[in-house]
Amino acid sequence: MLSAVLVEPRRLELAEVPEPEPGPGEVVLRVHSALTCAADLRAYRLGRSAPGFWGHEFAGQICRVGAGVRGFREGDAVMTTHAAPCGECLLCARGQGNLCENMEADMAMGGFAEFVLVGAPVVQQNMFLKPASLSYAEAAFLEPLASVVQGLGSIPIEAEDTVVILGCGTIGLLYLACLKALEEPPRMFMAGRGTERLELARTMGADLVIDAQQESVVEVVREETAGLGAQVVMDCAGQPESWAQILDLAGRGSHILLFGGCPGALPVDMDTTRLHYDQITLVGTSHCSPRAVRSARDLLIGHQVRPGPILSGSYPLSQLSLAFNRLDRGEGTKFEIVPHSTEATGR
Repeated sequence: MLSAVLVEPRRLELAEVPEPEPGPGEVVLRVHSALTCAADLRAYRLGRSAPGFWGHEFAGQICRVGAGVRGFREGDAVMTTHAAPCGECLLCARGQGNLCENMEADMAMGGFAEFVLVGAPVVQQNMFLKPASLSYAEAAFLEPLASVVQGLGSIPIEAEDTVVILGCGTIGLLYLACLKALEEPPRMFMAGRGTERLELARTMGADLVIDAQQESVVEVVREETAGLGAQVVMDCAGQPESWAQILDLAGRGSHILLFGGCPGALPVDMDTTRLHYDQITLVGTSHCSPRAVRSARDLLIGHQVRPGPILSGSYPLSQLSLAFNRLDRGEGTKFEIVPHSTEATGR
């Protein structure tokens, strides 16, 4: 089979590699749709996965089933994440499966390929049948959407709140879509860079879009909230400059959700007096629990969240490097990779 292999920073190759064989509890998927993400772009730029396979957001059709698999058979169209908790470690026992110590043991990497092996824990917990009403590209959003649902479950949000989302990439836009799907959505401000992404945020329902290159995000938020600040601030940018301003954006008694991790062990200065006496809660979020995955599945299947507009185009596997070159230049938000077809738009 053909698989994309990251050889060194900013260089990948298509290699002929053996097709995977499923062990007990495992399945092999014929990949119909794989999506690029920010983590993939970082790996592409840094060669972090080199030499090796990468790509972890995908959906496809089961072509081989290992012994003992229940609920699935060859030919089933499925949606899945690439990882699942072990269910046995201390964190899993505490209901924090998203922080499982053994999460990486059966991680299904290599979605930028014609076929991918999915481990038994994932099959048992985080794989679901895909209805015909949901495209493979939409189904491939299951993992990032589940990570967003995980974060939303860790903070309170009320209809009268003002929520500021920093970063209008895929994750920021998915947070926006999930908030918009609430029965009583809060007021949502989206701050970021790039005309195309900001316009997309406006199209997807942001009440206010702030161009961080042209305006002071803090000044705009303070003006729009009569100086009170936001009740919820979500950082989806993962940049030191965004972390440096989160307390200035936050009001008293507010919650700050940290999704975008800054590079390395980077120190960030914060006003500890405000953090303490204004009772501001900092919450980190990472990965997703099976419960969050099920909720994300329901949102997608019920079309309450429609992630299609986030895609900037699609490419066949043979043109994967073109997609990453565009992302590397700041073009587009997210691209679909279609391993078994040349009928891709390349937009």
